[in-house]
Parts: sequence; structure tokens; C-alpha cells
Amino acid sequence: MGAYSNNSVIQTGTNGGKNVSVVSSNGQGIVSQVYQQADGAGSMNDMKLNQAGNNSYTGSQQNATAGGKNKVDLIQTGYDAPLGNGSYAIIIQNADGAGSMNTLKGEQNIAGAEGIFTLDLTQTAIAGGVNEGTLNQSGTYAIAGLDQLADGAGSKNTATFNQSGTDQFPATISEAAILQTAFTGGTNNATVNQSGTEQAATLEQVAATSGTNKTVVTQSDDQHVANIFQFAGNGGNNDAKIVQAMDGFGLSGSMANVEQEAVGVGSKNTADITQYGGDPGPGLLGTQEVAIEQIARGGGENVAVVPALLPLDKYI
Repeated sequence: MGAYSNNSVIQTGTNGGKNVSVVSSNGQGIVSQVYQQADGAGSMNDMKLNQAGNNSYTGSQQNATAGGKNKVDLIQTGYDAPLGNGSYAIIIQNADGAGSMNTLKGEQNIAGAEGIFTLDLTQTAIAGGVNEGTLNQSGTYAIAGLDQLADGAGSKNTATFNQSGTDQFPATISEAAILQTAFTGGTNNATVNQSGTEQAATLEQVAATSGTNKTVVTQSDDQHVANIFQFAGNGGNNDAKIVQAMDGFGLSGSMANVEQEAVGVGSKNTADITQYGGDPGPGLLGTQEVAIEQIARGGGENVAVVPALLPLDKYI
């Protein structure tokens, strides 16, 4: 498929139907749109999107009912060019019924000095549903946003972001934003790994009715910012861990912020923040900041661990 083309797919399956869509494109400014609707017990949507070229876009949606399952495999690759590389993806997945599940695996890569990759993902699973989102991004600018909602006993949200920058001067930027909401004993798990300069990670988790929240953020190189907000109701637990390692070159610095609230007997907040640093250089370079706020209501417990700044050679 050549430059500046548009392709679209619409699929509808009933009575436990299954939809499979494979869309591949190669060229400049490709637009791909896929809509899948599967109804009935055992329904399933399976989507594979592969876009190679600069300035690609996909906007796709999957809906599955009666315990249905949605699956997306996304690959977007950009080529070397002076400016304007990148890809943009919007994916929406909705699954309803016992055993419902949404799964997304995304790969966005740029081969060049300049490029922006952006992914917006929304996953909703009802009645004991499961959401899983995994994203790997590499390039000068990596931006990812994920919104997960799971409801019902045994509901679970899992998010894994891996973002790596290049050696581009003056900065390689990684931004990750994750919102997870689980009701009725649900579980939220989020992992963010970022490397490169000017990294920012913001995670918000809400688990109601004896739910559990867990977040791990790891950032390496320079200029890190990590913000974690967690709420667990009715005996739930919050667990936040941040690891930041700066190499000491340029405008190094790390900021870590954790805010947690747990409600009910047996509830617990745990925050663990570790920072590693090299030689910050002259002046005020190399500043480290840590802020933790914990609220335990109705018999809960708070635990905060913040060791002294560790040398960079101890970072593993």
C-alpha cells in the first residue's frame, strides 16, 4: 500500500461468532481503521495491525459480549527522516460477561533521530473481566496513555510499559500515564520501565472492596519524575515502588511522589523509593526529591521505606 492511503475493516459476528482481521501497510501517512463486534457465548475478536512508514495512524475498536475476548497485536515502525517521523494509535476494547478479557500487545519503533510515537488505549471488562496491556516504545519521543476498568469478582487490570529513548540531543522524552480501576475485590498491577532523558510516569489506581493496587516504576538516565496515586477500600492494600537512577551528566535530577489511602481493618499502604546518583556536576545539578503521603483509615497500617541516596555503581 502506497503513500497517503486509507483502509477500513468492519466485522460483525453473532451467536458466539469470531472475527479475525489482519491489516498490513507500508508507506507514508497510512490510515487504518478496524471495527469488530462479536456477540454471544464464546465470542472473540482478533486484530493484527502492522504499519511500516512515517506518520501512520490507526483508530480501532473491539466489542465482545457474553464472556467474549478481544485481542490486538499492533506493530508500528517508522523510517529515518529529518523531521515528522512517528505513529499514532487509538485502541478501544470492550468486553462483557463472566470470563471476558481484553489483551493488547503494542510495538512502536522509530529508526531515526526525530520521531514521536503516541498510543492511547482504553480497556473495559465487566463481570469478572481481565484487562492486559503491554507496550514497548523506542524513539526520541515516546508517549503512552492507558485507561483500564475491570468490574466483578476476580476482575484484574495489568499494564506493562517499556519506553526507551535514543541518544538524540538535547533530550529523549518518555511519558507514561496509566489509570486503573477495579471494583468488587479487583486487582490492579502496573509496571513502567523508562530509559532516556526527561522521563515522566503518572499512575493512578483505585481498587474498591478489598482490592489490591501494586505499582513498580523504574527510571534510568536523567531528569525523572514519578507520581503514584493509590486508593484501596474496605481492607484493601496499596503497594508502590519507585527506583530512579541518574547518570550524573547534564541536568540530572529525580523527583518521586507517592500518595496512598487505604480504608478498613487489615488495609495497608506500603511505599518504597530508592534513588541512585552519579556525580551531579557543579552548582545545583543532581537534585533528588521524595514526597510520601499515606492515610490509613479504620485500623489500617502505613509503611514507608526511603534509604539514603545510593551510588550509581550499586544500581542493578
